[in-house]
Amino acid sequence: MDTDSFESTLPEENPASETGDAGAPDSANLEPIPEILFPIPQIETADPEEMESLQTPEVEIVEPPLPFVEINQNGEIEETTVLETSEPSIEPLPLEKSAAKKIALIVSYWVVACFLLALSIGAVLLLTRPNWSTPQRTPTPNITQTLQIAMLTALPPTYTFTPSPVPSQTLTPRPSITPFPTFTPSITLTPTTTGTVTPKPPPPTLTPARPREEAEAFRVAEWLPQDYELAIGLAEGYPDNLPANQRGPQDRDYYASYAYATILQGEALLRYPSAPEATAWNWGQAYNLARIGNPQTAVRYASLIQAGFDNDQVTLSNLEAWIHQNDPRLWLEVFNRPISAGNFSNRLLKLNSAGGSAYLWMVENGQGLRIYPLSSAFDFPQRILPDQLWSDLTNDKVAELVIYRPNDPIRAIPLPKVFDLSQNPPRELLFKPNQSFEIGLESQHNWSTSTDASGQHDLLYRATVYPPCPVTIAHTYHWNGQWIERSQADYQIQPVPGITSYCELVVNQAAAVWGPETAIPMMETLLPDWPPLGPSEPYTYAFDAKDEWRYRLGIYYALIGDTLRADEYFQDLIDHPTVPGSRWVQPAREFQAGLTSPGKLYQVCIPAKFCDERLALQNLVDSIPSNSPYNVFYHLTAAGVAVRYTSEFDFE
Repeated sequence: MDTDSFESTLPEENPASETGDAGAPDSANLEPIPEILFPIPQIETADPEEMESLQTPEVEIVEPPLPFVEINQNGEIEETTVLETSEPSIEPLPLEKSAAKKIALIVSYWVVACFLLALSIGAVLLLTRPNWSTPQRTPTPNITQTLQIAMLTALPPTYTFTPSPVPSQTLTPRPSITPFPTFTPSITLTPTTTGTVTPKPPPPTLTPARPREEAEAFRVAEWLPQDYELAIGLAEGYPDNLPANQRGPQDRDYYASYAYATILQGEALLRYPSAPEATAWNWGQAYNLARIGNPQTAVRYASLIQAGFDNDQVTLSNLEAWIHQNDPRLWLEVFNRPISAGNFSNRLLKLNSAGGSAYLWMVENGQGLRIYPLSSAFDFPQRILPDQLWSDLTNDKVAELVIYRPNDPIRAIPLPKVFDLSQNPPRELLFKPNQSFEIGLESQHNWSTSTDASGQHDLLYRATVYPPCPVTIAHTYHWNGQWIERSQADYQIQPVPGITSYCELVVNQAAAVWGPETAIPMMETLLPDWPPLGPSEPYTYAFDAKDEWRYRLGIYYALIGDTLRADEYFQDLIDHPTVPGSRWVQPAREFQAGLTSPGKLYQVCIPAKFCDERLALQNLVDSIPSNSPYNVFYHLTAAGVAVRYTSEFDFE
């Protein structure tokens, strides 16, 4: 600072009358604060060139005398004494250290001066701060004196501080706050919610699309009858253009290709039922249905003939010619049957073609002439014509019609169709389910009728298989009032001398496919002359081959449940082996020990040769009492059956 001193005057306290607050201290009691002089040191800045010219190794520092001030209780200065300080002896320092110390001392004075200035400004602001909330009070003298003493002792000497007067600040009283009126809530009624019925939206509707202009360029072409006639001709000619490698076995794919023509013919009849070509379309569609083996072929032919009689297009006298005129590929057979109750005439119509026949039943009564479809027996790939026979199977004095296919190449018994013609419409008599029989060999077979001792008529199926060792299979089927079921089965083997060993093959086939009950009669027929040892026999057998044959017979009897006959064969083998040391004696003893129960039979069947474990398990299950189904698991595990999974099913 450039001035040697400055003056500061502490602000005077405002009297209580100005603030208007009651209980304020009286201004007469306040003592005036004496003026204090604060010496401000003169700080000289050393010239760098002068400091460089200094060569004296010693520096003498003379400190000014410090004032000592005493202030009494009234705030007056009683005595001032200058304290002399002894001159400190300073060791000679190098020039660099002396200059550094002087710079540090100058910086220290500036720091102290700034601190005192900030402290003074803070004190002035503190004393002049207005008090808005409480009445102003007189500062405590002791605190003020202590502050003044601390300030005097901390400041450098020889300088006086002269406070300058500060204008007093007039305080304006704060206006009183007017309280707001208290809000009293009032009771508001809660509205009651009333349900309203939301109207149901109408069903969505499609927005009509605006026709596009280019849509006129695309329209479904109108097919005229001549267009259908051309398309049908192309479809019927398509199978003839198939190469040989695409016709399938026995031309099955060739005949199946006629299905496209039937679709076009049906579409043409829907659009133009009265067209001149409609008659040809109807008969052509029926024949194409026969080509593809459709079971509705007989229904189609029955409707065509019925329409001819209803429209007076045909009579009984010219029926065959009328059919041949509509389709030259067909020929008709008519069988007159005895008149039944309520009918004027009964006729069986057999409509034949190259690939089969359709059977129709024609009756004439008071309601007119009616035609009922019976059977569609068409098979163009194999070209087998069906045949029929008559027999009173139901014992009602009216013969039933039996339609069958002779010498069908399938390796199973083809069950025929049986119709009761004593009522209108005719009723089909069904075979009992699971009556099919798998032969597994090519055979020559046929159906016929037989009569039992009581005069009841039955159906008889007879087939001959395996010509090297012919076996005749005869199955008899009987009507029990509900089903046609197999009542008897017979298997006869006729070995050919010199090649009897071939019979073993058919015996193995019978045991594996037909069942042990079919193999037993054939094996017993061959047992006296087994093994065949003729010079022309193609096979040679071991010396104990007959013991093996008897061992197999014992096992087969055990599997069908005849344990007595099985025990006889095993015991005869043990007592009378063919040769000493026969290989089949010990297996016979082991299997004989398991004949006591079905569970033991299952256990000895598992390691035994020629024994079918499935049949042994079936015998075990059949032996479990039906009134204790919950013990099935116990019986099976007790017999050594490995149960992989168990569960309960409600089949009702």
